[in-house]
Amino acid sequence: MFGSGHSALVARDGAGRAGGLVPAVLIDDVIDGDAERIEGMAKIIAGRFALDTGGVLVVISNSGINAVPIEMAMLGKEKGLTVVVITSLTHSKSVETRHSSGKKLYDVADIVIDTHGTRGDVVLNVPNQEYQTGATSTMVGCAIIQAMTAQAVAIMAENGKTPPILVSANVPEGTEHNHTLLKKYQKHLARYQLPLRWD
Repeated sequence: MFGSGHSALVARDGAGRAGGLVPAVLIDDVIDGDAERIEGMAKIIAGRFALDTGGVLVVISNSGINAVPIEMAMLGKEKGLTVVVITSLTHSKSVETRHSSGKKLYDVADIVIDTHGTRGDVVLNVPNQEYQTGATSTMVGCAIIQAMTAQAVAIMAENGKTPPILVSANVPEGTEHNHTLLKKYQKHLARYQLPLRWD
């Protein structure tokens, strides 16, 4: 899961939380969105993680126009991952891309999930003011992430598999259950796997 800037909140909601899937990995936006318009940064961020062929990369960006999320999706495609994007098509189609390829995030995706957010990500008018308030992308994005997780769990269960669900650490049974699963998936979850994957 990857999101830049405030979209990182949505990515974080999909990894390492109660009810989620243990193998879900948060790809940290180590620059907190400060350089999301700079081409080449995604390769540095992604170099800390193993992007394995056959996996799924979820990239979240409300606007879908900045370089880092677009290039993260491109890297996922190059590595043979299925790339799912969560974005506002209304917003994305109303503004110009900031990437030299001329592409927007939805152009790179295998699967596009539209948040149906507004241009500018706000929905409330303010009396006597030009600009609106009330952002929606985080709430909607988190709901989408949780729905995706629940559906993945349901599909695994329907196919006779035991979904690797993370149990709350704040219940007595959580610690042992989670320790067993984390040990099983430790290699998948570890950053800086050798060799580093910069290419």
